[in-house]
Amino acid sequence: MRVGRPVVLVLAVLLLLPGVPAWAAPPVWESRVVQTSAGELVPGLRNSAGAPGEVYQFLTRVTAPNGQVATAFDIVNGSAWTSRAYPSAFEGAPALIPGTYLVEFVVNESVVRREQVTVGLTPFAPACAGDEQLSFSPPAPAVNQPFTILATSARPASDVALAGPGSPQFLGSSPGGRGILWAFRTTVGQPGQATYSFSVAGSVCVSGTVLIGGAGGTPPPNAAWQFDYPAVVRRSEQNSFELRLRNQNGLAGQQTMLQVSVAAPNGAAYTAPLLVNGDQWAPVRYPFNFPQAPPLQAGTYRFEWRFANGMPLAADQLRVVP
Repeated sequence: MRVGRPVVLVLAVLLLLPGVPAWAAPPVWESRVVQTSAGELVPGLRNSAGAPGEVYQFLTRVTAPNGQVATAFDIVNGSAWTSRAYPSAFEGAPALIPGTYLVEFVVNESVVRREQVTVGLTPFAPACAGDEQLSFSPPAPAVNQPFTILATSARPASDVALAGPGSPQFLGSSPGGRGILWAFRTTVGQPGQATYSFSVAGSVCVSGTVLIGGAGGTPPPNAAWQFDYPAVVRRSEQNSFELRLRNQNGLAGQQTMLQVSVAAPNGAAYTAPLLVNGDQWAPVRYPFNFPQAPPLQAGTYRFEWRFANGMPLAADQLRVVP
């Protein structure tokens, strides 16, 4: 393992969040999978023993009846539920087909909960057109920055609602998008992933997730970043590698949201969010924490850390050998 030399960034804004408690209680995982009348599955996970500010990264893995697997990366915060809709919020996931789906929740490379749900032959309820989509503006808002959520469909509807963090307020509807647009406005006060569900006449039609950055997406002042990762990984000995970083000058309760991008030898890139707490090491493991990332293969992997606003922090590469 090698430790990179500190990189000092001096800016004028300090991100101070409420103090993070010392987490003494082990996590108690609860899961659920709701089949909506819109023809989607909504897997959810929470830590019922979670304290405010306690954060866990996890992977939701859905195996379709035909054996096709799709994954999505999420963060559990405190004791709140974290959910996202399948297949709309799982990159590359196919449309639902009749049969039994296996849903697995993975924390630290271990499956902590499993659920099974059987999908029937009727995928859509009359309330939903089946073509609904969500979009966010800006696409990666900062903490406490108001942002707009747009829902669109070809079918007009009047009894619409949007559920999610910040209690979104309905702004109205107008022509646009697939035919008609419904606009909502909200603000989120903590970094992480925020999931929203758009419904018509009480039926959830589509869900989407947006990444909320920290302190306007900028790094904390006087940050001294330290990096840790292997130079060479032997595929015969390991099936993954870990990238870590920390802010040596981080304060208790201080949080910074980053994104880590890894480019595989074939050039395909995969991205995962990463939350840095205080001066603690923040790890992310490839490919397990990167949605849709394939197993390790021999070659050179290039990786980069960026802040939530896209500002680059550091980049390097490692080699995977047989």
